[in-house]
This record gives sequence, C-alpha cells and structure tokens, in this order.
Amino acid sequence: MWRERLPDLDGVVFAAVDTETTGLQAAAAKLVEVAIVKFDHHGDVLGEFAELINPGEPIPSRARLIHGISDAMVAGAGPAGEVVGRAMEFAAGENVVMVAHHAPFDLAFLAAAMARAGLRPPEGPVLDTRLLAIHLLPKLQKRSLDDVSLHLGLEVGERHRALADAHAVRLALIEMLAYLGPGGFENLPRQVDVITFADADVVPMEPPEGYEGLGVAMKEGLEVDIVYHGGSAPGKARRVKPLAVYRQGGRIYLAAYDPRRGIEKSYRMDRIEGVRVVRG
Repeated sequence: MWRERLPDLDGVVFAAVDTETTGLQAAAAKLVEVAIVKFDHHGDVLGEFAELINPGEPIPSRARLIHGISDAMVAGAGPAGEVVGRAMEFAAGENVVMVAHHAPFDLAFLAAAMARAGLRPPEGPVLDTRLLAIHLLPKLQKRSLDDVSLHLGLEVGERHRALADAHAVRLALIEMLAYLGPGGFENLPRQVDVITFADADVVPMEPPEGYEGLGVAMKEGLEVDIVYHGGSAPGKARRVKPLAVYRQGGRIYLAAYDPRRGIEKSYRMDRIEGVRVVRG
C-alpha cells in the first residue's frame, strides 16, 4: 500500500541510515560502519545507533581518506551480519520509514551483509533524499548530501562518518518536508519513487560464458583490457582491475577499479567486448 501512499506524517517514525565502506561496489566491498538515527516529523531525535564493523580484510587507503576509519579502529568490532542485524532491530517498529541519501548505495551494502548472514531485509518503505531534492529543488544542479545541505543552509558539522551523515540526512529531510503542502507527504509516492531493499538487491555471481578471463583476473589479482561500448567514451579500450560480477535489476554488471582515474565503476556486461588478461 505504501507504494501508493505513505503513512500519515503525524504517526511516522523516520530512521535515517548511513554506511561507510571499503569501496563503492556492494558486490565486492564491505561495510566498516553503520549508523541509524530515529526521529519524528519535527526532527526530534528518538534514538541513535552507531557501530563500527570489522570487514575481515584491510581497508584500502582510498577509502580511509574519505571516512578516516582504520584497520586498528575496526579490529575489535563485530562482523557485518551481527552489527547490521542489531541495526535493523533498532530501526524496526510500526510506521517506520527509512531514509537515506542515494539510498540504493546504502541499501545494497546492508542487503548484501544480511544475505551473507542469512537475515531477511526489512520490507518497509525507504525514502531517498536525493530523489526528494530532484523533485523539490529542481534548480539545484548538484545533489550530493553536501550540496543539498549547503543549499538548504544547514550546518551539519563533521561529515563522512556514518552517524554524522545520518544526522545530515535527518536535517535535510525535515527541511524538505516544509516544501510539501497538506497531505504532500502521504502522497509522495505519486511524485517520487519510494523504494525498498528489494530494489537495491545485489547478487554476486560467476562471470558469464565468454568472460572467463574475468574470473582468472579476480582470482589472481590481475588487470584486464576491455572495450566498453558505453559511458562517456564508447568503444574505447580500457584497462581495469575486476572486483566482482553481480546481477542487479535484471542486468549483469562488472564492478572494477580504474587505476588510471583512481575510481571504482560498474560496467554493463552486455556492453563489454572481449576480455584480455594482462600479465606482466
């Protein structure tokens, strides 16, 4: 029912969620921190949850530069399944609406951790404050959480740790709710996609037939040359380090690290032509 109409605003408990990770691809990277802030429609905080997570592998330097979480900090933390299980218990309740900025990112990591632990994700609605900003702030060109917060005149303090970012999501949502008229919140699904964990589900898989070289490269930590018929330079040869192959939303993707640009990206497998493993 909530895909057509959300609960009445007066009775909603919001749960703003944010995660910090070892990378950008949920099929390959791991969680290192999760935080949830529960609050009412006035913005009053009802409770907080924040825990570090031991990813079971070294945290890459490029990730540490973003969130500042080190291997030493997570050494005594619990595994992802346990921590995420506690987080979802904390977030549970009647008329709870979860909130995140660029929600598919956080939901994919949380869903992957729950799947590995044999836990079932919540089925309730999730609001994406990025999508809300597109709908309610159409003149805003950039819609990162920093950009939205700055546009709304919010002071969010320290950023890029999960609890601080969850509070930034809380503040941004409350500010944007003021843009809605009577009944505007309840009827949001008519204007903005309200998603669920199922929409962000990521299923790791083996490389499909004809792309066995990806499996070899991932196993041996090698790079591959591919020709990608997509993105900003279609048909151009690229050298990447494959991280994982996964299925999401009916498509198969390659998650890979681009060493030239220093970023992680996803590539649609149906747009990849050939795979040559680079040795030496």
